[in-house]
Amino acid sequence: DSGNPTCIWLNLTYDDPVWRQVTRDVRFRKALNMAINRQEIIDSIYYGFGNLPEMVPSEYNPEEAKKLLDEMGLDKKDSNGFRLGPDGKVFEIHFEVAAHAPDIVPVTELVVQMWNEIGIKTSMKTIDATLWSTRNNANELQATNIWNIESSWRTGGWLDFMPSNEGKLWEVWNNTKGQEGEEPPEDVKRLYELGGLIMTVYPGTPEDQQYFDEIYKIHYDGIYQMVIAEDVKCPVIVRKGMGNVPIKGDKHAATISGEQMFYRK
Repeated sequence: DSGNPTCIWLNLTYDDPVWRQVTRDVRFRKALNMAINRQEIIDSIYYGFGNLPEMVPSEYNPEEAKKLLDEMGLDKKDSNGFRLGPDGKVFEIHFEVAAHAPDIVPVTELVVQMWNEIGIKTSMKTIDATLWSTRNNANELQATNIWNIESSWRTGGWLDFMPSNEGKLWEVWNNTKGQEGEEPPEDVKRLYELGGLIMTVYPGTPEDQQYFDEIYKIHYDGIYQMVIAEDVKCPVIVRKGMGNVPIKGDKHAATISGEQMFYRK
């Protein structure tokens, strides 16, 4: 049964001017995205049971990633080979993650290694899930890794493709109708608009497909979320003799619909 595993999020509204200058340059996000060897992650963490994502480019090309970083001005390095930011200091990415799911920590460890290899100094800290929520809601996380379900569904009720962890102050702005938070760029505003429009049409209709196609294009071009993989298989273990057990589709059908199963005589 398939679902969507982890997704990398950089907080583009984190309260640091240098961080914002660097991470809001789409070339930076494209470079980091291109430096993730997704097939290696799928093979080592998900035992090969997963597909490359469609929501963002999935090409692994660290050399091209380095060229993009050089092009945007991150071409100077310290004695350890780490790239210097526009302030002359080593630019660093600090992941804070919680064990919300068993794949989050090992996937993040691999991403940390891959980004260090292109000269972006990256580290990871594991924190309690409650603390993670508190810090996330307070806009205190620079970068994190947690699941993104909706990106592999073309229809549905969850809106994980709407900006949240990649722009907490944008989310506040949207939720308060501009009274609080920070006004997002135009393409992000359009994402929020499309999220509302989707809820007004029936799934599978031409209008629904049109909205989803535009959402995917904005994410594909802007790299606002770095989805690691899609359609990762999730085993369901049941006792012999159990009937009506789902064997395909989405994993949540099995985990939240136990009342539909039964024991055979």
